[in-house]
Amino acid sequence: GEKLENPEFGTIIWDAIYEPLTEGLKETIATNVTDIVNSDPRVVAESILIDSYESGIIIDCTLTYLPYNISEQMRLKFDEGAIPS
Repeated sequence: GEKLENPEFGTIIWDAIYEPLTEGLKETIATNVTDIVNSDPRVVAESILIDSYESGIIIDCTLTYLPYNISEQMRLKFDEGAIPS
C-alpha cells in the first residue's frame, strides 16, 4: 500500500481492513483515497463511496480525467484474503 521509496505515501486500507467499518473509518478511508487520487494532476476524485462485503472493503470512485473532462467509474476491492505481506 505504499509508493516505492516513499513509505509515507499509500493507502491505509490494508491497516484498517479488519476494523469495524464505522462512519468515522469510512470518512478516514475516503479522505485517504481522495488524497492519493488527487496527487496525480491528471485526475480528480469527484466522489468516493465505501462499503463492506463479506470479506473486505469495496470503494466506488467517480474520477474525472483532466483536461478532457471525461468521467469514469472505478471499483476497488480490498479482500481480507489478499493482504500483502
